[in-house]
This record gives sequence, C-alpha cells and structure tokens, in this order.
Amino acid sequence: MRTGGRTLGGSRILALCAGLILAFCVPAAQAAPAPNWNEEAPAHSPGPRESAAMAYDAVNQEMVLFGGLTQAGVRLDDTWTWDGSDWTKESPAHSPSPRSSARMAFDPNTEQLILVGGQTGEGIVGETWTWNGGDWTELSPTTPAPAAAVPSMAADPATGNVLLFGGNLDGDVQNWTWSWNGSTWTQLAPQTSPPPRWGASMAYDPTSEKMMLFSGSGESLYNDTWSWNGTTWSREFPADSPMGIGAGSMAFSPAAGTPIQLGGEGGTVGDTWTFGVQTGQEPTATISSPADGQTFEVGEQVPVSFSCSAATDGPPVATCVGSDGSPAPSGQLDTTTIGSHTYTVTATASDGQTGSASITYEVGDPRPPACRPVPGGLTLDTFGLRPPLGDAPPVPGFRVRLAATRRVDARISPRIVYRTRSGRRSFQYRSRTVRIDRVRRLRFELPPRVRRQMFRAHGFVYGNRVTFRLRGQLKARGDRADCFGRAESLAYELPVVAVSSRVALRRR
Repeated sequence: MRTGGRTLGGSRILALCAGLILAFCVPAAQAAPAPNWNEEAPAHSPGPRESAAMAYDAVNQEMVLFGGLTQAGVRLDDTWTWDGSDWTKESPAHSPSPRSSARMAFDPNTEQLILVGGQTGEGIVGETWTWNGGDWTELSPTTPAPAAAVPSMAADPATGNVLLFGGNLDGDVQNWTWSWNGSTWTQLAPQTSPPPRWGASMAYDPTSEKMMLFSGSGESLYNDTWSWNGTTWSREFPADSPMGIGAGSMAFSPAAGTPIQLGGEGGTVGDTWTFGVQTGQEPTATISSPADGQTFEVGEQVPVSFSCSAATDGPPVATCVGSDGSPAPSGQLDTTTIGSHTYTVTATASDGQTGSASITYEVGDPRPPACRPVPGGLTLDTFGLRPPLGDAPPVPGFRVRLAATRRVDARISPRIVYRTRSGRRSFQYRSRTVRIDRVRRLRFELPPRVRRQMFRAHGFVYGNRVTFRLRGQLKARGDRADCFGRAESLAYELPVVAVSSRVALRRR
C-alpha cells in the first residue's frame, strides 16, 4: 500500500533519485519502529535529473525541489513541491537561472528556504535565493555566499543559523566554513577543519547536539566523519563506517533516532522514495489448522499449523511464534484445562512491526470411546419356561430369545402379525432399548383386543400362532448414543403360550 510522504508515527525522509538527494523532515516527539524505504507512485513527478537541490519547508510543510541536470546535459530551473502524496510543478514569478549542484536548506531566522551556489551556463555562482512558499527572491547580502558547486549545507539549530562547508570552484576544492544568519554570510575560522572536499553529507544530530559531516570528494574519496560544535570541527572515529560516497546526502531521522546516510553519484532517474515508518507494512500471520471454534477433550493432542509472511514492500519476517512458544510451522493447543481458550500466532518483522492471528477453542470432558463395530448381529428364537410360573396368574403371550455375539445395546421396534376372520392384522409394540449380555429373554403379553379377535376367529387363544417381527439398531455396550447404526430386521413364528403377568414386558 502506498502511503505518501507525510509524517506517520515518526518523521519521514523524502528522496528523489536524482543524484540521490535527501532532505530532512520535521522531527516527531515519539519513538517509532525502525523505518523502511518505500517507493511512491505519485500521479505527477519531476522529470529524470541529477544534482537537484531539495529541502523541507517547515512553514508550508512541504518538500521543495529546484533545478538539476538532465541526462542530455540540460540544466533546469523548474520548482516542484511535494505534499506527502504528489508532486506539483510551481509557477513562481521569479526564479533562479537554470542550474545544477546548488544546495538548499531551511533558514530558521527567516523561516524560508535558502538556495546557494550551483553550476549555471555561465559557470559556478555564489548567489543566495530564498523561497517563501510561492516565489523566489534573490538576496544581496553585505557579504555574499562563496561561489561553489555541491557544497554541504544544513540548518544548525544549536546556533539558529545555516552552516555551509566546502564545495568545488572550477576544480579548486575548498574546506571553508560559512554561516548564514538570515541576512548575511560570515566566513568562520575554526581551529581545525576537514580536508577540502565537495559533495560531503551533512546533517544536524539532535541526539549529540552536533552537526555531523561524512565523506565527500577531494584529493580522494573520503570516508571520514567530522562533528561541528558551533566553533570548530572535530574528527570522529566510529568503530564502523559506511564506504566513502561522493555527492551523498545525510539527514537525521527521528523515526530511526539517528542520522541517515544515502549516497552518492547515481544515475539520472526520476523515482520518488520515502524513508520512514510506513503504514500497511505489518507482517501477516495465518493459522491453517485447526479451524476456529472447535471443541476438544481434556488432554487431547491437537497440533496447530501456522505460517507468517511479510507485507508487500515490507520488511522481512524475523520471527513467527505461536502462543505456546513454538516457532513456525507448528505448535500445540493447550488442552490441560476445561473451558474457553485462545491460540495466537505473532509475526514480528525485522523492524519490530507485528501482525497476529488467533483462533478460539473449547476444552470439554473426555468423550466416550469411538464407535466399535458389532460383529454377528442378532439372532431370534423362543425359549421354554424354566422354572414354572408358580402362583403368578398366567396371561396369554409369547416368549422371545435374543442372542448376540457380544454385549450390545439394541434399540428395538417389535410387532406381531396374526390371523382374524377378516384377514391378517398387526399390532405394534412400544419401541424400547434393551441390553443384551450375549442373551436376553423377553416376554410379551397379548393385548386384550388381539385376544378377542383371535377367539372370534378360531374359538381359542392359546395355541394360535403369530409372526413376531423385529426391526432394530445395535451398538457395542459403552459406546456413545450416536453409535447406534447396525440395522437388524428379523422375523420368527411363535405360538401363544402362558406367560406370567408379573414378568411380561419387564426386564429380567
């Protein structure tokens, strides 16, 4: 996602890749994650160039670019402003002559931009121009600026002035130090100075409260570092240092909390880049399994599959870790306690930005075992009466013997089919679930209505034969209720016999 060059949680540095010129943006008060470069895609843009002058206008809150040199060697005098998302070509009534290698900085005294020097068609000049947000004005200070190409120039908040160092005057490389107080130039006489050079990078570092200068070209390509304390220059000796880069630029980035060096003599291009905290560059975390909202047993082993990816144009992913501490690509859900839980994966980019993904899940009591197969099914026949009924009053009915090869629960729906004067009739008994420990004996009483129909048809009840039909489903004993699945359909012809009224339709 393109974000423009506005301040977003920290300052931003804008770079137009035209000899790689940088400008300093207004500091932000709060710390921010490490920034990144982001190529912009503005609707309008200055044409390809190198050695343009560019600086941030703190009053009008926009970046200003002037001039430069095309690949064909044509010097330009156009003025462009950047509002954070697009470039606008300005049409000032007055303008410096076409030039390249000039330098520009914000003047805290006049609260305007100041442009100095540069290479024109007539040669290297020492003119001083100001930009008030709408027009250019050439100044005539009592002491003019030195004629120089590619000097180093930046505002010095410690003194409130603009500091200029070095530059190239037709091959005569300088190491002078000049100060601009808003109305005139003053050449300073520091006790020590860097060797003569042009194109050095210079920016104020509010952390050390010093102006920092790096690299530049002179008798050789330097990679030394110098600091200015308002009176003199001091050589610094950092443990690590960038390679020497001619015509580079440097600015302090509050987002990074340090000066940023970019350089140097590059090709003539017209890209626009911003450096700072970009939005929409958080990495992405993804949990592919298990799905959100599932339920698991206490102690169940549930693996989690997840991954992380960097945002488009964003910094790479440094870590991808689940809430159990496991790195990608897998972790484990915590199922040690009953209740609602959350598993989170956090992706952390190399600059500290983060993205996350979460699933919620429930942990419940352990479920019964899985459904086991029921081999063999049911068999159906009858059984004799042992022992005798005793003194229990007998009633007409029939006896059924159910057998299984293992202990099962049977969900049965029994009925009988019998003959009457008008033909065959049937009676449906109540459906019920019975336990069968390999064998189960059941007694069924004939309903009064069936008895009457049998007696009218045959003149007797006992001895009539009925067809007992049984439809049912089986499951292994101890399995879950939803394990009823094996279907049974049986039939057996039985005589009506005496059964005890005390035990008929009861479990033994």
